[in-house]
Parts: sequence; structure tokens; C-alpha cells
Amino acid sequence: MAIVHRSGAKLAEGFGTLGVGRVLTDSDGAGTAIWQATGSPGEAYTYGHKAQFKLEGGGTQTLSPGVSSASRFKWSDRFITISAGSGAAAAWSGYFDIMMPAVGTVITGVGGAGNDTVTADGILLGGWQALYYILPMGAGYTSNAANFRIVSYTSTLVIPENWMLLAHRISDTADHVRLTNGVHLKNGESFVAGEAMKRGGTIYPTGIIMTTGAASGRVLTSDASGSASWIAPASAPALVSTLPASPVDGQEIHYLADATNGVIWHLRYRVAATGSYKWEFVGGPPLTAGLGNHNLPGFLDFAAGNIFPASGANGNNPTITIPLAGDYILRHQSGYIGREAGAGTVNVKLGINGSQVGAEKYCGSASQVGGTVEDRVNNIAVSATFRGGWYKSGPTGTGNRIDCQVTSLHATPIRVG
Repeated sequence: MAIVHRSGAKLAEGFGTLGVGRVLTDSDGAGTAIWQATGSPGEAYTYGHKAQFKLEGGGTQTLSPGVSSASRFKWSDRFITISAGSGAAAAWSGYFDIMMPAVGTVITGVGGAGNDTVTADGILLGGWQALYYILPMGAGYTSNAANFRIVSYTSTLVIPENWMLLAHRISDTADHVRLTNGVHLKNGESFVAGEAMKRGGTIYPTGIIMTTGAASGRVLTSDASGSASWIAPASAPALVSTLPASPVDGQEIHYLADATNGVIWHLRYRVAATGSYKWEFVGGPPLTAGLGNHNLPGFLDFAAGNIFPASGANGNNPTITIPLAGDYILRHQSGYIGREAGAGTVNVKLGINGSQVGAEKYCGSASQVGGTVEDRVNNIAVSATFRGGWYKSGPTGTGNRIDCQVTSLHATPIRVG
């Protein structure tokens, strides 16, 4: 004849050996009775209570996109509860692993919740539902997919002391799921264990993209001091023809320096940059003029001294109009200069608005000379004209001229603003 014991009864001597000293409990909430080890009075309760606050890990924890009060929760690596005690009424190994159940696993629903089959997006949590894992007290650490329970509030249920809460959906106005590790996730959000940042009482990971509220569509980031801010997600820098009016530190743009020739400069704004020019050159080709043009500007006839001619006997002297105020590397190359006998020595120079700037290059006094001069020139005004120039030591007139056959200019920004 079967003997009926009430839940919570402690088996005494004479009723067999398997259950002696153990307590009868409905440990799974579905009517399955087991005799659970008690250890010292309250030991299992003490372990379960402490283990609840020792839940760590979980890898990437994700709440899938979904409608309000209905989405799926999953994690990529084990949760572990450890250093909360060990023994017959706790964890023999001193810890328990809690792994994400495999796709296709049926999770039992209790307390009014229905069963759910695990999908690639995880375990479904409806309005105010919670996900528990039954710790196998007195057994090994290995995770058991049959020990998960989805719990609702609509039917009578007493939660046993060895049930560990993993996640709970909060279905008020700001619907979200709260994890036992303190993370709050809204639909479509993820959290990576060990990369959390705290904001407004809620823990968010760096790199999370907010889907609602004032920060919607922005990414959480932090600086070296730990200060957090929501910024626009990384994307290709915008193509602009004028500098932004209100730039922010770290902002990047593609500046259209010469639409005709397709010259685009990659610029980055740095607040800490020295001086008033904060847009620093990251990459791109220089502005150029005179490349591939021969017989320009041709014979130049001038007295001893400097000259920055607009034109010569055979054509115009190339120029570059500076598009943005700032600091530049300027280069003037005269690849071949024919020198008449009386011209004396010749130097190649850089000129802004008709005046010499930066260094100059001595080309010598041979009948055929050439030279290139390159230098950093700071504080060039917007729309300034960059033109190459020369110096010669001889007098004017036929027999004293220089004949510039090839000349070209390059202008590369350093900092602009």
C-alpha cells in the first residue's frame, strides 16, 4: 500500500533509505516530487539566497526585436553561480553552470504560463513572465536543459528555494526585461558580460544602439575617464563643400576641395589641436596646377630680383586658389629652365598673393637648370592665390631672360578651419 506524504515532510527512519533525512518537495512546480537533501537547518535556503546574488557571465545577452511585452531572451556563454557555498544541500563542486538550452528544447511553463519551444532567438518571455533555473542541489555542476521554467503570476505557485531567477519582464510603460545581474534590456538590445557601463540607474554595454527615447539610433561610448555619451553610429564621413558650423570632437568629413578635378580631403576635427585650425588632414590628394603643361609660362624678362608673374611670353603662370584658411605644405617645381647668358643665377620660390613665403631653392647659373622648393606655410587666408616665382641676378632685356618650360604647383593641407 502506498504511503502519502505531504510536501515538506521529513522522512523518518523506517520508511526506506533513499529519502531518510530528506524533505519531500515539488521541486519543479509541475507536480514531480523528489526527496531533497536538507543538510543543516536552512542550509539549502541560505545557499539559494546567496547564489541568486552570485550569478555571473552569460556572454552576449540579447533580447530579440518583438512587440511590446513579447520577445525572446538568449545568452551566448554560461551563466555561473559560484562561491556561494558547497556541500550536500548546495553544489558539490562549489558552483553550477547554466547554459542556454538548445534550439528545439521545450521549456515548461508554470504558474499560468504556457510551454515554449526554444528558437534561434531564445526563450519567449511574455508580459510579467520570468525565467527560472532549478539548481540541482547536492548534484553536479552540469547544466540541465530540463530544469528551466517559465513562470507567470496567474495561477497559484510557491517558488522553491532552489529556483534561481535569470530574467523577468517588466511590462509597465517602459517595457523591458531585467536580468538578475542587474542589466535592463529593451527589445532589440544586447549586453556583453564585462563591458557594462551605468547610465541613469540602468546598466548598458558600450557599443549598444538605443532604439527608443532621445538617444534613439545612437551608440553608447566612453572616453578615457569613463564619461559616457550617446553618439551617432559610425558611418562614412559626410561629403561637404563647406565646413560644419558646429563640429564635435572626433567628427570626420570628406571635404570637396576641387569638384572639377575630383579632389576630396578627409578631415577630422580635434578640439585639442594647437591653434585656431582644428580640422586636421587625414588623407587625400593635393591641389595641383600646371601638371603636364609645357612652354608655360615661357620667356620671363625681368630685372635682378624677385618676380611672381601672372603670365609669360607663352602663357599663364599656374595658380592655386586656397579653399580653406589654414596651414599648408606648398611645392613649386620648375622642371626645366633655359637661362640666357646674361641672366645670372636663378632661384625658385613660393608666393602667396604676389609675395614670397617660406623657403627658396637655388638652381645655379648653368644654361639649363631646374629646381623644386617645398615648405610649410602657416596661416594662409581663404581664397589666397598661390603662385610660383623666381629670382635672377642679371639685368633685363634679350640675352638676360630665363625660359621656364615646365612649372607645377602642389598644395596639401595640414590643419584648416
